[in-house]
Amino acid sequence: MFRTQQSGTLFSFNYEGKTYEIAGYTNSAGESANYLTYRENESVQFRAVDHNRSGIIDQIMSGSISIMEANKIYQAGIRIAMEKDLFKNIQRDRTFEVAYNEYQLLVETYQKRKGEFHNRFILFDLNWELIGSFWDDDSDGELERVESGDVELDFAQNLYSIALQRAGESNRLHETDENQKIISKNSSRSRELAGVSQ
Repeated sequence: MFRTQQSGTLFSFNYEGKTYEIAGYTNSAGESANYLTYRENESVQFRAVDHNRSGIIDQIMSGSISIMEANKIYQAGIRIAMEKDLFKNIQRDRTFEVAYNEYQLLVETYQKRKGEFHNRFILFDLNWELIGSFWDDDSDGELERVESGDVELDFAQNLYSIALQRAGESNRLHETDENQKIISKNSSRSRELAGVSQ
């Protein structure tokens, strides 16, 4: 049996009187993830993961903390890492972001398999505090499910439609023969979210 070899980084930071860790790992297949961990007396109280280092916690692996609260801590850690120049940008080429009223709208396209895509829509306030994240599982322009946050799906759908429209106006939206609406590749972004480096 073969074991995937991993390389990684570890960054500790203080937030609201507690010490947290962000551990970044990349395996030999090039897949990467960040893990946010909080311990008390060497005992893990919670662990959460950002599966693709997009800057957003995707899943709570253990412990009783909400995804929203974990993201608040995680993004505070990223800001601290940036201030210490320990923040490494990861280029994401299928991402589109736009400001709209009091929101920052972010659409990311992921390829599930050849010819099949899904979109993740992430809603922030103007200070980049996470409000909610949602999935368009078949990239047809309709959100199917809430990943995190307390925002109604109908409200998020309206903002998602605006984000897709703006992506189209910016020549960043590609519609496939199967009517999938995906973000086209772009080599530059105005704001990068990524993992920490040491």
